[in-house]
Amino acid sequence: MQYNQLNSLSPSFSIQIAAKLLFLICFVMVTQGQFARRTPGGLSEAKAGDGEAQKIADEVKEAVEEKAESTFPSFEVVSYKTQVVAGTMFYMKVKVDAANYIHVKVFRGLPFAGSKVEFKDYQDGKGEDDEIEYF
Repeated sequence: MQYNQLNSLSPSFSIQIAAKLLFLICFVMVTQGQFARRTPGGLSEAKAGDGEAQKIADEVKEAVEEKAESTFPSFEVVSYKTQVVAGTMFYMKVKVDAANYIHVKVFRGLPFAGSKVEFKDYQDGKGEDDEIEYF
Protein backbone atom coordinates (compact mmCIF):
# COMPACT_ATOMS: atom_id res chain seq x y z
CA MET A 1 0.00 0.00 0.00
CA GLN A 2 1.43 3.37 -0.94
CA TYR A 3 1.44 6.48 1.22
CA ASN A 4 -1.41 8.08 -0.76
CA GLN A 5 -3.56 5.01 -0.20
CA LEU A 6 -2.79 4.94 3.57
CA ASN A 7 -3.55 8.64 3.85
CA SER A 8 -6.95 8.15 2.22
CA LEU A 9 -8.19 5.54 4.75
CA SER A 10 -11.27 6.63 6.65
CA PRO A 11 -10.87 7.39 10.37
CA SER A 12 -13.38 4.68 11.30
CA PHE A 13 -11.36 2.09 9.37
CA SER A 14 -8.20 3.21 11.21
CA ILE A 15 -9.98 2.86 14.54
CA GLN A 16 -11.11 -0.65 13.61
CA ILE A 17 -7.55 -1.64 12.77
CA ALA A 18 -6.27 -0.13 16.06
CA ALA A 19 -8.98 -1.94 18.05
CA LYS A 20 -8.14 -5.27 16.43
CA LEU A 21 -4.44 -4.74 17.07
CA LEU A 22 -5.11 -3.89 20.73
CA PHE A 23 -7.29 -6.99 21.08
CA LEU A 24 -4.53 -9.13 19.58
CA ILE A 25 -1.91 -7.70 21.94
CA CYS A 26 -4.15 -8.28 24.99
CA PHE A 27 -4.96 -11.80 23.84
CA VAL A 28 -1.27 -12.66 23.53
CA MET A 29 -0.48 -11.15 26.94
CA VAL A 30 -3.31 -13.06 28.65
CA THR A 31 -2.43 -16.37 27.02
CA GLN A 32 1.20 -15.87 27.98
CA GLY A 33 0.24 -15.21 31.62
CA GLN A 34 1.04 -11.49 31.75
CA PHE A 35 -2.29 -10.62 33.40
CA ALA A 36 -2.78 -13.93 35.22
CA ARG A 37 0.08 -13.43 37.64
CA ARG A 38 -1.74 -11.21 40.07
CA THR A 39 -5.31 -10.16 40.62
CA PRO A 40 -5.65 -6.51 41.64
CA GLY A 41 -6.30 -6.47 45.38
CA GLY A 42 -5.55 -10.20 45.61
CA LEU A 43 -2.68 -11.93 47.34
CA SER A 44 0.68 -12.18 45.63
CA GLU A 45 2.52 -15.41 45.07
CA ALA A 46 4.35 -16.70 48.15
CA LYS A 47 7.86 -15.36 48.64
CA ALA A 48 10.58 -16.74 50.88
CA GLY A 49 11.10 -14.86 54.13
CA ASP A 50 13.54 -11.99 53.71
CA GLY A 51 14.96 -9.09 55.67
CA GLU A 52 12.04 -6.77 54.95
CA ALA A 53 9.41 -9.25 56.13
CA GLN A 54 11.48 -10.24 59.17
CA LYS A 55 11.88 -6.59 60.21
CA ILE A 56 8.11 -6.10 60.02
CA ALA A 57 7.49 -9.31 62.00
CA ASP A 58 9.98 -8.22 64.67
CA GLU A 59 8.08 -4.93 65.05
CA VAL A 60 4.80 -6.72 65.85
CA LYS A 61 6.12 -9.74 67.80
CA GLU A 62 5.13 -8.27 71.19
CA ALA A 63 1.58 -7.52 70.00
CA VAL A 64 1.22 -11.06 68.61
CA GLU A 65 2.47 -12.61 71.86
CA GLU A 66 0.08 -10.42 73.84
CA LYS A 67 -2.91 -11.48 71.74
CA ALA A 68 -1.81 -15.15 71.81
CA GLU A 69 -1.18 -14.91 75.57
CA SER A 70 2.08 -16.73 74.98
CA THR A 71 5.74 -16.07 74.32
CA PHE A 72 7.45 -17.56 71.32
CA PRO A 73 11.03 -18.86 71.58
CA SER A 74 11.46 -18.19 67.87
CA PHE A 75 9.78 -15.75 65.47
CA GLU A 76 11.21 -16.50 62.03
CA VAL A 77 9.37 -15.51 58.84
CA VAL A 78 9.48 -18.56 56.58
CA SER A 79 7.37 -17.17 53.74
CA TYR A 80 4.88 -14.42 53.08
CA LYS A 81 2.37 -13.00 50.63
CA THR A 82 1.37 -9.40 50.13
CA GLN A 83 -1.83 -7.60 49.21
CA VAL A 84 -1.83 -4.06 47.89
CA VAL A 85 -4.47 -1.98 49.63
CA ALA A 86 -4.07 1.62 50.84
CA GLY A 87 -0.60 0.42 51.77
CA THR A 88 0.54 -3.19 51.93
CA MET A 89 -0.95 -6.07 53.89
CA PHE A 90 1.58 -8.78 54.76
CA TYR A 91 0.40 -12.35 55.39
CA MET A 92 3.36 -14.15 56.96
CA LYS A 93 4.05 -17.75 57.90
CA VAL A 94 6.13 -17.52 61.08
CA LYS A 95 7.98 -20.41 62.72
CA VAL A 96 7.53 -20.04 66.48
CA ASP A 97 9.30 -23.19 67.65
CA ALA A 98 10.74 -26.42 66.26
CA ALA A 99 7.41 -27.75 64.92
CA ASN A 100 4.82 -24.96 65.20
CA TYR A 101 3.88 -22.12 62.90
CA ILE A 102 1.46 -19.23 63.00
CA HIS A 103 0.17 -16.96 60.25
CA VAL A 104 0.43 -13.26 61.01
CA LYS A 105 -1.38 -10.41 59.25
CA VAL A 106 0.33 -7.01 59.34
CA PHE A 107 -0.51 -3.73 57.64
CA ARG A 108 2.20 -1.31 56.51
CA GLY A 109 0.97 2.14 55.52
CA LEU A 110 2.07 4.19 52.57
CA PRO A 111 5.34 6.15 52.75
CA PHE A 112 3.62 9.57 52.90
CA ALA A 113 1.77 8.31 55.99
CA GLY A 114 5.03 7.28 57.65
CA SER A 115 4.97 3.60 56.60
CA LYS A 116 3.49 2.77 60.00
CA VAL A 117 3.38 -0.97 60.78
CA GLU A 118 0.24 -2.27 62.50
CA PHE A 119 -0.50 -5.82 63.71
CA LYS A 120 -3.96 -6.91 62.52
CA ASP A 121 -4.49 -10.58 63.37
CA TYR A 122 -2.95 -14.02 63.58
CA GLN A 123 -3.92 -17.68 63.20
CA ASP A 124 -2.35 -20.42 65.28
CA GLY A 125 -2.23 -24.19 64.86
CA LYS A 126 -0.54 -23.93 61.48
CA GLY A 127 1.99 -26.38 60.08
CA GLU A 128 4.94 -26.12 57.75
CA ASP A 129 2.83 -27.20 54.76
CA ASP A 130 -0.18 -24.94 55.42
CA GLU A 131 -0.65 -22.44 52.62
CA ILE A 132 -0.90 -18.76 53.46
CA GLU A 133 -4.42 -17.59 52.69
CA TYR A 134 -6.45 -14.41 53.16
CA PHE A 135 -7.90 -14.04 56.67
